[in-house]
Amino acid sequence: MFRNRTFTITCAVGLIVGLALFGSVTYLPIHLQLVKGESPTGSGLQLMPMMLGMLVTSVVSGRLISRFGRYKPFPVAGTILMTIGLVLMSRTSIDTSVWETSVDALVLGLGMGMIMQVLILAAQNSVDYEHLGIATSGATLFRSIGGALGVALFGAIFARAVFPSAATPVALRALPPDIAADYLRAIVAALRLVFQVAAAIAALAFALSLGLREIPLRGVEPAKGLAEGVPMPRDATSLEELELIVATLLAHENRWRLYADLARRAGLTLSAPELWMLARLGERAPQSAQSLSRDLGLSLASLQTPLTALRRGGIAAEDAAGRLHLTAAGLAMRERVLAARRKGLSDIMARWQPEKHPDVLALLDRMTATLVRDLPAPEQIEERTH
Repeated sequence: MFRNRTFTITCAVGLIVGLALFGSVTYLPIHLQLVKGESPTGSGLQLMPMMLGMLVTSVVSGRLISRFGRYKPFPVAGTILMTIGLVLMSRTSIDTSVWETSVDALVLGLGMGMIMQVLILAAQNSVDYEHLGIATSGATLFRSIGGALGVALFGAIFARAVFPSAATPVALRALPPDIAADYLRAIVAALRLVFQVAAAIAALAFALSLGLREIPLRGVEPAKGLAEGVPMPRDATSLEELELIVATLLAHENRWRLYADLARRAGLTLSAPELWMLARLGERAPQSAQSLSRDLGLSLASLQTPLTALRRGGIAAEDAAGRLHLTAAGLAMRERVLAARRKGLSDIMARWQPEKHPDVLALLDRMTATLVRDLPAPEQIEERTH
C-alpha cells in the first residue's frame, strides 16, 4: 500500500492535519475560559463557527467533486485556509475579542472541510476494490495518530510555558491580581506558540498536498456510483447472490434513460414506445393486433401508434392472415437491441470479471434475454391505458 504514492501522501497529510487540528484546537477553549472568562458551555458554543465552516465546505466540495470528478484542488486550498486560520489564531492576545476568535475558528473550519473527507476519497480512489477497506481505515488511522501526537506535542509546549496545576479558572481566581495578570499573559504567550507551531505544521501539509496525484474518479456516473455502493459477492460463482445484486442495480434505472441508452448503444432512432414494441414483437410468434393487445394487457388503441410507426419504417409487417411479425430489418434491429442490452449489463458486471467464470457468462446471457423481455412499458403507453 505504501508503494502507492497517492495513498502515502494522503496518510501523511492526514497525520499532519490531525496533529495540527486536534492538537491546537484542544487548547483553544483554554483561551476562552481562562483569558476571556467564558464558561465551558460558552467556550464550546464559540467553537461552533469552526464546525459550521467544516459542514459547508465538506458539502460544497463533495458536490463539486461529484460534478467535475476532480479532487486535488480541495486539499491544496484547504491546507492553505487551515494555515491561514492557525496564523490568525497565533495572533491572539488578552485583548482579542471572543468574536475574533470565532472568526479565526471559522477560517480554520472552512479549510478542514475541504481536507478530511477528500483525503479519504483520494485514498479509496487510488486502490483496487479489494483494498478499499484497508485504504479507508489506513487514512483514518493516520489522522487519529496525528491527533494523539498533536495533543501530546502541544501539551508539552503549553506546559513548558505555564505551570499546569494553576491552569484552571478556580485556581486562577485564587491568585493575587498582579500574579493572575502575569499568569494570563503567560497563558496567551503559550497559546500563541502552540498555534505558531501548528501553522508551520499545516504549511508542511500544504507542501505535501501539492504532490497529490490526480486520478480520474471511478463511478462518477449515477449508475456506476450505485454499483460501487453494493458490496461484492463472497464468491463470483455465487450466482444467486450476483443475480440479486444486479437486479438491485437495474431496479434503480431511470425508465427514459434506459430507453435512450438502449437506442444510443444500438444505433437506432426509435422512440421509447417503438423500441418497447420492437422487443414485444420479437419475443412472440406472429399474432394479430387484437391478440397482442390481450396478451400485453393493454388497449388496442394504445398500441396503434408504435405499431403504425414500425410498419411504416419497414420494421414490422402483417401477413395474409393479419398477423404481426418483424421483418428482416426488424429482426436485425432486435439483435442490435439485445447486443446493446448485453453490453450495458456487461459494464455493470465488469467488476466480477465474467470472462473468467463460465457460469457468470451464462448468467449474463440469460439475464440479457430476460431484461429485454421484461422492459417496462414506456409512460406514454401506460398513460393511454388509464
